[in-house]
Amino acid sequence: MQKKWMWLLVVAMLVISAPQAVFGDGAPDNSGDNLVKNGGFEEQLSFWNIPQGTAIVDSNVIRSDSNSLFYENNDPDQYELFMQDIPANAGETIYFSVWIKGEDIEQQTGLPPTSEDGAAIFIQSYDANNHYIDGVFPAGVLGTFDWTEVKGKAIIPPNAARVSIGLYLRPQTVGKVWFDDVSVQREMPQLIKTYLTYPNYRQIALNNNTESWKVSVVNQLPVNETGFSIRHEVRNDNNQSLFMQALPILNSNLELQFQPTAPLPTGKYTWLVELLDSQQQIRKSEEYEVTVQQKMPQIYIDREGFTVINDEKFFPLGTYLIRDWSHSSTNLQKIADAGFNTLLSYTYGEAADAVQFLDRADQYGFKVIYNLVDIYLGDEANNRSDGKDPFEIAAQYITDLKDHPALLAWYINDEFDLGWMPELERMYQLIKELDPNHPVLQVSNTMGILEEYYPVTDVLATDPYPVGDQNGQDTDLTMTSTFAKHTANVTRGAKGMWMVAQMHDLSVYYDWRVPNQPNAEEMLNQAYQDLIHGSKGLIFYSFFDLWFPDRNRLPDEDTFLQNWPYVLQMMEELETTIPVIMENHPVSLTVLDANPSVEIAAFEHNQQLHLIMANPYYEASSVTVALPQGWKVQNPIQGDISSTNHPKSLTFQLPAIGSGVFVLEQDVPDQAVTRAEFTVMLINALQLKDKEGVLKFTDSEQIDSRAMNAIAQALQLGIVRGYKDGSFRPDRPITRAEMAVMIARGLKTEQSAEKETSFADDDSIPGWAKQAVEVGRSAGIWHGRSNNRFMPHAQATYAEAETLLLRLLAIQE
Repeated sequence: MQKKWMWLLVVAMLVISAPQAVFGDGAPDNSGDNLVKNGGFEEQLSFWNIPQGTAIVDSNVIRSDSNSLFYENNDPDQYELFMQDIPANAGETIYFSVWIKGEDIEQQTGLPPTSEDGAAIFIQSYDANNHYIDGVFPAGVLGTFDWTEVKGKAIIPPNAARVSIGLYLRPQTVGKVWFDDVSVQREMPQLIKTYLTYPNYRQIALNNNTESWKVSVVNQLPVNETGFSIRHEVRNDNNQSLFMQALPILNSNLELQFQPTAPLPTGKYTWLVELLDSQQQIRKSEEYEVTVQQKMPQIYIDREGFTVINDEKFFPLGTYLIRDWSHSSTNLQKIADAGFNTLLSYTYGEAADAVQFLDRADQYGFKVIYNLVDIYLGDEANNRSDGKDPFEIAAQYITDLKDHPALLAWYINDEFDLGWMPELERMYQLIKELDPNHPVLQVSNTMGILEEYYPVTDVLATDPYPVGDQNGQDTDLTMTSTFAKHTANVTRGAKGMWMVAQMHDLSVYYDWRVPNQPNAEEMLNQAYQDLIHGSKGLIFYSFFDLWFPDRNRLPDEDTFLQNWPYVLQMMEELETTIPVIMENHPVSLTVLDANPSVEIAAFEHNQQLHLIMANPYYEASSVTVALPQGWKVQNPIQGDISSTNHPKSLTFQLPAIGSGVFVLEQDVPDQAVTRAEFTVMLINALQLKDKEGVLKFTDSEQIDSRAMNAIAQALQLGIVRGYKDGSFRPDRPITRAEMAVMIARGLKTEQSAEKETSFADDDSIPGWAKQAVEVGRSAGIWHGRSNNRFMPHAQATYAEAETLLLRLLAIQE
């Protein structure tokens, strides 16, 4: 994204404040060892990687003991880092600091100075292949000043294999600087963390919903700590206790549940979670406020992570804008014609006129993620608070815009650090109070800190930009899946996930990068990786960067005309995949490769199995999966993907950076069976051939003579009843729900309204079919399709009908 960090060697974030809903001290363990060796430079330059002829040890200017590290830079184009690896581990939280003294430290970018300039300290993490993952960069210090402490907090990302600490003058910075007393301490052990995972959206539950409320408890107790327990209680707004339970904490994580009874009175409910030690003393406590109401907000994130607008699913497929020229009618038309439906702009139309921009976006059918970042987090060049209380300004924007039909969500974090957590918490609460109908989006480019945003956002996103990340020497695009998988884990199925994908050339931000505009294959590859790992929205960064040929960032139409076809090609292919994701029928796949190099996921859609694949490497690769039961390869070559059949598996070959959707067809026999045909099959299975009946349907003349007697018998026995208009519709394919009811009636099972079944898609099963479905499941007649879904509205096939009737006969015997 267009970031305030554009002068840094790497783009990363500062982490300062403690997380919400965490039981533990959340402070550095000052009793532990300093993870930095020779942090006071008493052993000269030992353990530090200091480029020759740059920094030296100074024994005259010191903060403590006898030495400091001194560096003088007179060349704004010279950029040096003074680093050492530290023994920090993945998942750990560390606090780091350095004391800095400066003389005439200035930045010479020609831009107004900001906190991103000056002398500072940083933490960076790398994976097992020594690829940079992310980092934490506290604000730098400028000018002439005495010893000043610069410090930060970092959460080491889960895939970190190496962690380094560094001292430096930010790029384009000159002056004299001394560093002393560098320290890194691990955080005091946190005992547990808790996350409310349902009700998932803003802790809102419907009064007629009996789904269990859930709190996930992550156990981090030391192995030698015993006797701890969790006590949790739910109280209504009259402070009456509805439920209380105590559970021991053993060696695993816990999931706390409260089963409401419907209808639950509307109002506020408090869920109190307490950590008790072996003496039953409360060590920590956390309260969650749940609101019970009759309907969900106008826009919300549903249980599956999808965005819902006025009770219909919506997939945000958007791009970033900036400057008035990118908001022009011509450009908005280009974006709309490409297939985008969402905009996120850093600036809003002429004279920053928000309403005018929203009106224009609505004219072209766009939804808008409205940017509040610049009001309270923006730098001097972009800040819109004009010296006033930024939250008063934000409150006015929210009040003025919340009812605009183009508004989709509020944007409150654009890769900013956890030093701003108090502001993020305040802004989130302000939006919840003033506008219950639009969710909040936060974007981070640092995996380690992402989890800290969980309590103060509705939608999470990360924005890895892998194309050209290694200074044009691309090795792979695996960073996309790494970030997407971590983001999905952090959301815990409770938050939305709209990943930010790269469609810009990183060199327009960094002079030292080799130009490398992502092509259509690279863009689509990222998008498919994100979809494979659960993203329910995609925001591409950025439309405006497609116009820039270099670091000067001046729009050039020829550059845009060269880059835009890549986007059009990518969007054309992506357009056919979004409906597959929206139907949301994932099917489990067994990948047989020990170390798969291709990302893959399967989704059932329109009675086909869609295998979404992405090879993130710049060389051809393959993946082998177990052949999903009930599916077959009709066309062995589809697009750039070829397949090889084995007795019980399939191998797919993909070219370098190849991606696509490979479709499997239902295995034979997979023809749909009609209502008349299934009635005949059922009557024959029940051995009712000698029974007689009379047809009384309005469309009896349309019934084949070979089926008339069986349908008449079924009508007499109550197995079939027809439609409300008196018709039978014999040639209509029978649905699985209809088939279930007919079988249950054939078994003479009494029918009544059933509240729920045991299938995962219970909500989609009609009430008139639920008892029949559950009876058949209990009897072992059907087990559902993939992922324990019954799929009541799907058309039944001959194969299914024959299988179910054979099971019916086995039960009767």
